[in-house]
Amino acid sequence: MRRGAGLGGLAVLAGLHAGCAQPGAEAIEGLPRHARPAAAPHRRDMPLAPMPDLGPLPVLAGGAAFPWPLTAPPSLLPHAPEAAACGVRKSPRVGEAAYAQAWCGDLLPEARLEALAKLAPQAPRALAAAILADEADLLADQWTMPDALRWLNVHAASPALYDRYAGTLAALDRPVDARYANAHLPAVTDPETMCERGLRVYALGGSWDAHLTANGAPRCAEDLALYTCSRAMTEHLYRADDGLCVRYMRAHPAEAPAIAFTLLARAWPSGAGSFRQWLWLVDQARPSLGLPHAEDFAIAALQNASLFAGCNDDRNREVRVYAAALLAAPGHDPGRAPALFELSSVLPATCVPAGVATED
Repeated sequence: MRRGAGLGGLAVLAGLHAGCAQPGAEAIEGLPRHARPAAAPHRRDMPLAPMPDLGPLPVLAGGAAFPWPLTAPPSLLPHAPEAAACGVRKSPRVGEAAYAQAWCGDLLPEARLEALAKLAPQAPRALAAAILADEADLLADQWTMPDALRWLNVHAASPALYDRYAGTLAALDRPVDARYANAHLPAVTDPETMCERGLRVYALGGSWDAHLTANGAPRCAEDLALYTCSRAMTEHLYRADDGLCVRYMRAHPAEAPAIAFTLLARAWPSGAGSFRQWLWLVDQARPSLGLPHAEDFAIAALQNASLFAGCNDDRNREVRVYAAALLAAPGHDPGRAPALFELSSVLPATCVPAGVATED
């Protein structure tokens, strides 16, 4: 998948990494010559190196993996399996016998849904929560969305069931139905519920209403940061709300390096790029060398910078400085040293390859 080429959106990430300053002319020039293996002549007629495969995106652990209010994927199995065990049971708790009958009996889906709806008002809290999940999943599976909304209206369903049903539609990747259901939810006044509903609309492609998180909804504000950061990584595009991703990284510092590197990868130029762009990518990737694929990313960017250096002594000196900085960086993999040795031995022997621009 092609990634965006802009650089401006990453400026806000700079403060999350220590030691990211661009190395100057006074930086180390590299290892002593006698410590290096003989480097092959550097070819400047090579094509630009592509961005390496970065593997799967990091999975953010700071929040739920399913659309609110779901905590697990939809299922047509009973959400209270111990209560739905068929056969003779000793001293079933309140409601469990009726729950088991609803699931064990040879009932059509509509009859099962009616039996569960009748049981829900007097069920204990834990069983009532399982019934609510059962109802939402059965409605999403067996009914068209307009028919499901009519059933909810006829049965005077709770706002929680409406929200569970809308979330289930989103989890089943039915965005059109989910957006329609979201537009027909009963009104609520709880700030967290209002905010979570707004976030679900946002996740379905709608716009974000900023006052929802400003109105006393701290849990939802955290969910918004999680969702925004996840979307920023998967879309590979710069977004005006990258600041929310920074907020998430500050709240979850253990995840910050992998997230910052993934966001950095979005800056890989879609075209030829420029000498300064390639060096900037090397510099920004340097603190992440301990992560999988980060050093390959930095080396490929530095190889491209070397192509733009051409016959320019100053630029070639910069390439050598950056190569030496990678060799000395924490997290450097010795197995990648040969490629860096070659780059730290670059001489301005030939010219810039045809078709590659030389602008900064």
